[in-house]
Amino acid sequence: MTLAGLVIGISAVIGVASAFLILNDDLQENFVRTTPPNVSAVVGELTSDQVQRLAGIPGVEAVEERRAILVRLEIRPDVWFNTMLFVVEDFDDLRIATIDPETGSWPAMDGEVLIERDGRYYINTQFGEQMNFRFSDGTERALTYTGQVHDAGQPPTHMERLIYGYITRATYDSWVLDNQYTRLLMTVTDEAQALPEPQSEAASMHAAPEPDSRAQYAADHLIPVMDFMGKEFVTASVLDAENHPHKFQMVSIMALLTGLMLTAMTLCAALTINLIDSILTAEIRNIGVMKAIGGRHGQILRPYLLGMGALGGLAAMIGLSFALNFGRGLADIAARMINFNILT
Repeated sequence: MTLAGLVIGISAVIGVASAFLILNDDLQENFVRTTPPNVSAVVGELTSDQVQRLAGIPGVEAVEERRAILVRLEIRPDVWFNTMLFVVEDFDDLRIATIDPETGSWPAMDGEVLIERDGRYYINTQFGEQMNFRFSDGTERALTYTGQVHDAGQPPTHMERLIYGYITRATYDSWVLDNQYTRLLMTVTDEAQALPEPQSEAASMHAAPEPDSRAQYAADHLIPVMDFMGKEFVTASVLDAENHPHKFQMVSIMALLTGLMLTAMTLCAALTINLIDSILTAEIRNIGVMKAIGGRHGQILRPYLLGMGALGGLAAMIGLSFALNFGRGLADIAARMINFNILT
């Protein structure tokens, strides 16, 4: 019974500790690998050439257009779910806010839609079947569901109650929607990198930005750049490109795992102390005899410590495989909750 108790306690400690180590950096690494944008802006209609000219703003590293349309998806007959459709200019040349193919076809073709994998729990559609989308004006359009992707930069569907879809620019243009704007995603250079020399008329209008606010500089200077181009400026915001949108949930999970690990360690320590106490209580007479014939403290203590060490080592060996599988299972549950891949 003592051995079984130690196996359970030690397994819990090792399992929770391994889950903690696995999850420590994986969410952040998933997010960074998508090359998240530093700035998101909404402006008037721009041509591809005008979008690329914005890269001339000092400190801006890359610019990509990624329009977003809020619609409703019919997940079951007469049951509609909020959905955000992202318009991807080139699926084979994603540089900002990248997505990874999972199953089905890649890339999306005209008239097709790819769905973020966390939305699969809400849809009742198979690859090759039609999906109906309802727009804000009440019109409905159908797209063929052909693939599933992973977008580690988006909050999970089950938390935001929002399905994410990805379509081509040609599909978007075929709808001829009114009052649509260009949504821009921008990344800025690292602070350690030297700012580029102005390469365009838009860039030459501005002085060098403050070294500690390049993203804010780019967002602020979109206003005069749009005015220079004769285009409407709607909004621009600086995004946190260092942390996943649901980092707080991961911090909460890590805190919970820490509490579980400390609890398991406390229970394991209490079990060990009670075990030693019960053994030594039965050994009081023997210890007295050994002291009477000249036994030193170290000589008396050594066999008891060796016995407890052997019992603890045996318990760890028995429970190690289960503990690692248990830790991996905990990490997988957390990864599914926040929709990221285990990398560690």
